[in-house]
Amino acid sequence: MQVLDASGIITHDMLAGLPEPVRRYLTYSQLLGNIAVKNARVMYTGEFRLSADKPWMQMQAEQFYTVDPPSFEWNAGFKFLGIPLMSACDTYRDGNAHMVGKLANLFTVFDAHDSKELLQGTMIRYLQEMVWFPTAYLSPYITWHEVDDHCADATFVYYDSSVTGRFYFDDMGRVVNFVAERYAENNGDYHLHTWSTPMTDYATFGDFRVPRTGLAIWQFPDEDLIYIKLTVNDIQYDVD
Repeated sequence: MQVLDASGIITHDMLAGLPEPVRRYLTYSQLLGNIAVKNARVMYTGEFRLSADKPWMQMQAEQFYTVDPPSFEWNAGFKFLGIPLMSACDTYRDGNAHMVGKLANLFTVFDAHDSKELLQGTMIRYLQEMVWFPTAYLSPYITWHEVDDHCADATFVYYDSSVTGRFYFDDMGRVVNFVAERYAENNGDYHLHTWSTPMTDYATFGDFRVPRTGLAIWQFPDEDLIYIKLTVNDIQYDVD
């Protein structure tokens, strides 16, 4: 794989050495001939629930990512029956993770940071969400390993931490799922579970064709919990 030159334009040579399904996805996403992005702002709406016995809440979120260095800030608001119920802010910056949640935007209900489990989950999120700014797949902190014609493993290494997840691709080159072992929190305790994010629809934002709708699913021993349903409304690249 060739690194970007001063122009920042992505060429065929830069995809050399990548697993075939990854090259297929980057071609489908219309990277070739475009300039690698430095950051992205993603805005989406959807539904969220805390567990199978909890009601669905309306969710509105905005997330800002940078590619070099890798970082994000996620801000989300949740409503139940149209009434603001809670807000959350997740950040990944300088190799550290921080998560804060507030009830009615006033009372802090959780404030988590400096834990290896939280950091692992946050890095898994960043790795999966690169589908919205796929030029990041060419970053030096990402290593790819081909599994077969329709899936490849990606390892994200930054500072002294690393995570790995598996991307699944269809014949057209679209990412259709991402699966990884991720820490889930329950009453202050963390346990590894399989986490997957099926992607079901694509759209063009800016110069790139990326997933527009999807789910987030915890595969617990006794059940599969769909806890997020989202639709991307807009993506802005290289914002000030």
